[in-house]
Amino acid sequence: VSLGVVSSDIWQLVNDTFPANETAGLPGSAAFDTTSGKIRSGLNNAQTTGNTLRFDIPGDTSSVTAANATVSSPDDPALATVRLDLVFRILPGPGNYQVAAGRSMSPGGNAVSGVLLQVPTNQAAAAVSGDASFWGQYMADRGLVGSGSHSGPGGWDPLVWNSCRMDTTELNIFRVAGVVGTGLGGATSTRAWMTMIHDSDPKFATLGVDKFKCFTVDTLKSAATNTGPGGTNNVVCDGTVPAWLTTVPQSRTGYNGVNTTKEYSKIIPDGLLTPGSHVQYFVRKSHSIDPFVRFAMMPDTNIITVQSREGSSDQHRWQQFGVLPDRWKNAAFGGAGAACMLYVDQNDRRGNEGRFVATMDSIAATAAAKYGAHNGWHAPGTLNVGLYDARTDVTGTTVSNKNSQPGTTWDMYGVKASESLTTSAGALGSRLANRASMGFAAGKESRAGPTPEMLRTYYRVVSLLSGDLNSGVLGPFVNRSQNDLALLNDYLTAAGGTAQPRGIFIQGDGFAQSEKQTGGVDPNHTLFLTDKLGLVFRSPSYQSLAGNLGDCADILTTTNLTPSADVYGASNFCFFSNDVYQRNPALGEAVEGAFYENVGLNGPYVSDVVKTAVPLRNWVAVTSGYEIEHLYSRYCDTDNGRLAYYYYMLNKVFGSLCQITGAPNLTTDTPQGGRVFTNFMKIGNSVMKQGTSSVRFGVAKAGRVQVTIYDVTGRKIKALADRIFPAGEHSLQWDGTDDAGSKVARGVYFVRSSVQKDAGRIIVLNN
Repeated sequence: VSLGVVSSDIWQLVNDTFPANETAGLPGSAAFDTTSGKIRSGLNNAQTTGNTLRFDIPGDTSSVTAANATVSSPDDPALATVRLDLVFRILPGPGNYQVAAGRSMSPGGNAVSGVLLQVPTNQAAAAVSGDASFWGQYMADRGLVGSGSHSGPGGWDPLVWNSCRMDTTELNIFRVAGVVGTGLGGATSTRAWMTMIHDSDPKFATLGVDKFKCFTVDTLKSAATNTGPGGTNNVVCDGTVPAWLTTVPQSRTGYNGVNTTKEYSKIIPDGLLTPGSHVQYFVRKSHSIDPFVRFAMMPDTNIITVQSREGSSDQHRWQQFGVLPDRWKNAAFGGAGAACMLYVDQNDRRGNEGRFVATMDSIAATAAAKYGAHNGWHAPGTLNVGLYDARTDVTGTTVSNKNSQPGTTWDMYGVKASESLTTSAGALGSRLANRASMGFAAGKESRAGPTPEMLRTYYRVVSLLSGDLNSGVLGPFVNRSQNDLALLNDYLTAAGGTAQPRGIFIQGDGFAQSEKQTGGVDPNHTLFLTDKLGLVFRSPSYQSLAGNLGDCADILTTTNLTPSADVYGASNFCFFSNDVYQRNPALGEAVEGAFYENVGLNGPYVSDVVKTAVPLRNWVAVTSGYEIEHLYSRYCDTDNGRLAYYYYMLNKVFGSLCQITGAPNLTTDTPQGGRVFTNFMKIGNSVMKQGTSSVRFGVAKAGRVQVTIYDVTGRKIKALADRIFPAGEHSLQWDGTDDAGSKVARGVYFVRSSVQKDAGRIIVLNN
């Protein structure tokens, strides 16, 4: 018997969310902690409109694809069936617990009692094992393929894995039986399943929610058509039973006379999880006749990256989502203090999250006790997590005994399908998408992103990383009405909430390029660059503008960005491009934060722009033209420069707004004081079209160093150096001549150093 795999598109997975309640004045109050989020996928199901008015209707459930098992003999059909289970564990938020006796839930500081409530809005009803609540049902029975037993505060243990059998994907329209549509099922090779309770699961009768069945009014017309002079929809879902169902014999229709059903009930329901809640989950596929013999998982919890079954190069062992803000960080509930920065992963599944999380770990923005709490791993920088396999782990990389939202001084909001122009439903500005005249879709709109008041109330800094995306980063635009611009403009300028000034940090190698393109249709995008970030977009490609074909380009910071004008390195390849800026001269407070390596005839080249706060424009901004994954130490030999950049930038520019990093003695490598030098060699201007090429090298210990140029036959062409060098970094220049001073022929030449095993290469084109 062959089991096969289970897979999913990234937009089918659950998006992080803020509470659904939008009552003005609620954020920052005691009652906010007992509000709850809607559990929605990252997929926008609304019809496209060809303009910026498209609705934003996220998926109510996640859908995964899992082919039936195949057997060598079809004699026993039972062997060819599978079951899918959602396996999950949940940390409830503080608002899910009863307030400690004699105290009231308030931002001023009051602990919870440890009594878990059936629902967060009823302080009188505690959840107990076996009751009809969600918590009580799973306390009594964790599910067939779960593990552990509940015994924590209130009877619930956030480290216990629970499970629920998933149903096949269906539509709630009577007489459209079973699974329908390409990719939704029918054929056993493309069957789809959804995160709703299977009717064979023991909890179906108790946790299933009664809802009206939907009926087709006119069976001669499709469900999508309108009928009647008023344009009445041909499907009714309000309890009405069409006349034909009561006149056509039941033997022909199959209608049992009941207009309600418990089908389509979500495994993790809405209205339950409060701010601070965190869910870790994966989908488990097995044979239905014996689910314990063999199984497959999505994501595969045995590995960290690449998670091919969900198409992700992020670094995690399981999927996770949270309801923000993370109130467990608040001192009132035992935390070190509420997060003051919101990290927005605008490059979900493409690798930024792993680098950002690792950086925050290394600069003590995350306490050691929380390493791996959300993603299931933590490793030294010497480990290649792409080769990691938990089944053979001997390094201690696995983190299985933690379940909470990431970070200590920061929260994370992940945008599923962020690279898809019009597919995503959960962008930061999704709450501000068009809701006018939604008709039957009213109430189905996205409430994932924060309201403007929520964002202003809980955070002093927003850090948005867009990675390698160069289009569709911020809405609104055609077929996406999610208004990230309006939300961020309000956050930077509006009173109310946290103290002003507030700050924004944006990093990505195509962010400004995206905003410039979108600004051709909507000038508000260009104005955001110039008036809010203080920059003018110059070029989408430093490499093309400068003619620098070296693999690594210097990032030369100024004291506007780092205290000591440090030098870092950024990858510089043709298959991606780094944005080039100019500061906006109309804003006197906008200054250059860093420059790319100044080669060619078009320099200097601005890579980072810093906008400080002034009374007329009371906000702080840093915009960086390269992505976090491409930021390294100078010469791109290690990623220690990434840690130093973030540590110094956050303290220099945003340190007065909120303390994000730890103290210097808690951080890892920085380029100041006591630096350990290493042996290395890098080539600058490796394609010599004009001028000279540089040979940069490092010496770990003082000693004799030989640097020599050879041609392709191995013949020695020139000795660049043969002398004693002190420990540290050094640079030599080659002008394309041999030892006799004659110009060498056009072609390929190799550079060898006595301190570096591998040779460098220079292509001479200017002779």
